[in-house]
Amino acid sequence: MTRIDSFNQFRWFCVFWTLLWSSSLLAGVQPEYFSRESGAAVPTAIYHAFDKKISTLTGEKLSSIKALGFSHIQISPIQHSTGGDPWYFKYQPKSYRVGNDYGTEAELKDFIQRAHSSGLKVIGDVVFNHLGYVYDPAKKIWMSPKTWRLALGDPAGIGYCKSLLRDTYSQVFPLASKSPDEFFRIFAPWSRDGWIGGALPQLNTIHPAVQSSQLGYLAHLSELGLDGFRFDAAGLIDSESMKAFSEVIPKRKWSYAEVVSTDRSSAPRHARTLPVTDYLFLKTLRDAFSFGGSLESLRVPVSHDFSDSVTFALNHDTEAFLKSGGTHGVGLNFEVAEDADLATQYLLARSSGVPLILSEVAEKPSIKMAVLFRKLMEINRAGVEFSVPPHRICSHCDDRTFFMMERGSEGVFIMNKSAESVEEAVLNVTDFPNIRGCYQLLGDDFKFQVRETDGKQVLVPTQGQFKVPKRSGLFLVKSSGC
Repeated sequence: MTRIDSFNQFRWFCVFWTLLWSSSLLAGVQPEYFSRESGAAVPTAIYHAFDKKISTLTGEKLSSIKALGFSHIQISPIQHSTGGDPWYFKYQPKSYRVGNDYGTEAELKDFIQRAHSSGLKVIGDVVFNHLGYVYDPAKKIWMSPKTWRLALGDPAGIGYCKSLLRDTYSQVFPLASKSPDEFFRIFAPWSRDGWIGGALPQLNTIHPAVQSSQLGYLAHLSELGLDGFRFDAAGLIDSESMKAFSEVIPKRKWSYAEVVSTDRSSAPRHARTLPVTDYLFLKTLRDAFSFGGSLESLRVPVSHDFSDSVTFALNHDTEAFLKSGGTHGVGLNFEVAEDADLATQYLLARSSGVPLILSEVAEKPSIKMAVLFRKLMEINRAGVEFSVPPHRICSHCDDRTFFMMERGSEGVFIMNKSAESVEEAVLNVTDFPNIRGCYQLLGDDFKFQVRETDGKQVLVPTQGQFKVPKRSGLFLVKSSGC
């Protein structure tokens, strides 16, 4: 079947994300979500295998991901969908069956078994807010805002739109298909422009027929062995529906919701009972690490203030915004990839948050080191992060571009954002209360010793001058000797 002209698809997809971005401003869509008291283990870090066929994720590859320090792997929706390229066609469901371009149900089951054998848990992406584009093969047209506008005031036109919907989706919702009037109640009310940009039919997820299909799909995925879920476009789904979803998710499974919002006041409503994507923290990272920003803001970073919020410096939506030149995606991207890498190292060094790392980012050497540091801090049960208060910690450092953070007594993170390397004989760590003894540079045999000098506590390299390269982060871990 021929798809809509690529430009029009692209355009209405952009409108969808614009509406999703502003969802925190819409009345009546602020979800409360289901209880966090699930007993599920919070991920150390999530490897996002975005837009990957699951057959390519071999046992050897999964073992290497686990060895890096990741505890979970997240896959793209494997839900029956419009399909094809670009990737967002796979975020347009056609039914609640397992299987699309990413793999079959049998392949999913095999993949989950491979992941579990490698020690990884699997998070599946599910799309419940909307359905895929509706197409008339006879007339070779797609339902769009123009279709709706032409139909307004024309009973025949409205009838055509409804028949097109019914022909496409009646078998997906059999409980509502006996009556035409009842069938159209499964969709959210539509305006002059239709639903989400007119192109993606938005569902009334509280309708029994919709819930029956969606709850059955969740239960089936759980039976296949998925260890948790990401709820796509959750900011547009009502709280009653989200609570209903929770009842079929076993309590041991860890899930989170995509809520695209930098509105701090809305966070308690969104995140009261379910972890959410922390776009407010992303904004803080972008402001701090981009050119002209100051790392001083990271001493008390602005975020949604939940220890299990999902954090990232780059995700598939911000990357889409960057690659498309701003025509679609979420516009909180870093303009310079190196800035995003530095921010990713920082968020991995923290104790709070659940880092979500895109696969291509996870393969970079600096990020591999950061994930390993996070894993070691978890193994050693290191304390929460503690950043140096505002004072000069080395004689030539600019506090706007040089940053240090302790992780209890087990580790130290050092960040040099500037375009110049920093060379020092000692670093002042007087205000780090837990740093004692000896430390080693992760991935190297370079060591440091904590000493008392002139009433100050300093970190002294045991092998000469200490150098923090430009535009880099360093990770120090507790050592048994110097």
